Amino acid sequence: MSIYRLWVVDHIRELRPIQGTIARRLTGWLDPIAKKANFSAGECVFPQYIVNPGVGEMLIHVCPFGTSVVQKMPGAVKPNPTASHLGMTQQAGGVTGAEVYKKTSDAEGIASIIFHEAMHNKLQLGDAGLHGRFTPCELSCASITWPTSPTSDESDAMAAALRNPVAQWLNGQRILRSAGMRKRKNDPLWDSEIVL
Repeated sequence: MSIYRLWVVDHIRELRPIQGTIARRLTGWLDPIAKKANFSAGECVFPQYIVNPGVGEMLIHVCPFGTSVVQKMPGAVKPNPTASHLGMTQQAGGVTGAEVYKKTSDAEGIASIIFHEAMHNKLQLGDAGLHGRFTPCELSCASITWPTSPTSDESDAMAAALRNPVAQWLNGQRILRSAGMRKRKNDPLWDSEIVL
């Protein structure tokens, strides 16, 4: 059996001080779900390089609040982030792009938003399809209050879908990697490709 991985791409290093805490929380939720789907384990990984996820694995991008890399995906709609909008997942051209916006430094909150976007990603549901689908809801709700964890129904739905091949949009990694390198060199236009 193989390990199922949720790749969280943080090339701008928005979450660097709390990546370990977030990864442990997400792994704690994902591992039993992956085992239910007949994987040997499930884990969250913050790669420091460009990755090519395995069949069915998910990739979530991390962006500073007020920016979006998924808007660069061909056919994607430019997001309009508001104070309550902390992530976005879009399907266009046969691929899925997902991102979360770093608006809080709370590791539990960020892990919750990442899992929420992973549900949009893996279940291939927009807001109307996911929000309110499960009663009770925790991580699939339109508004998430943390600390929390997936409900039994949310976990079962993810386990049933985990092996479904959902093509992930991979080009955002290069865009974020370039922006991150430019930011670390103090380039005042480091976010010019992703700013909203």
